[in-house]
Amino acid sequence: EVCQHEVVNPNQGLLSFLYVHNGQETTYIEPHWHRAVELSYTSRGSIDHFYIAGENFQTTSGQILVVNTQDVHSIRVLNYKKEPELALTIIYPYPFLVGQCNTINHCQFDINHPETFSEEQNQAYKHLQDILEGIILDFQTDNPQKNLKLNLGILQVLDILVTSFLVDNKDNLHKNNRLQIAERIK
Repeated sequence: EVCQHEVVNPNQGLLSFLYVHNGQETTYIEPHWHRAVELSYTSRGSIDHFYIAGENFQTTSGQILVVNTQDVHSIRVLNYKKEPELALTIIYPYPFLVGQCNTINHCQFDINHPETFSEEQNQAYKHLQDILEGIILDFQTDNPQKNLKLNLGILQVLDILVTSFLVDNKDNLHKNNRLQIAERIK
């Protein structure tokens, strides 16, 4: 399977790329990868197939998924939904992540399997959901401080991810080789 490399740039005035998906149409995003770390939050509805590094997820309302750096991923949303989906995507550029947490190059976020969480992680996950809902509301408003509020939310989410869900990378050697290859390509 051929996968496309995607270059991710932040929205103007924001620290990351941020987008709120609000629709009921069929969607297919082909397999691709990027150095950035992507967070997907399903606020309402579901995503039928969210493939991340060969694993298939079907999201429900309130579910958070993270695509770690260079993981191949794709999305398929079918059109038989009763209500429109509402979802949020935050994509953190890799250089920004390294600037905030210099150990990120040998770690990954482990948040896609809530059934394995500790009590502290469950509390952090609920706090994340609240912040992500706030980001969606801020994104949809026309407020002079909109970018300030969105950037605060982006940083709060990253802080919780790093504090509660960052783990040493089990495939460290493989990832480092992929990072070196990506640097050469760049």
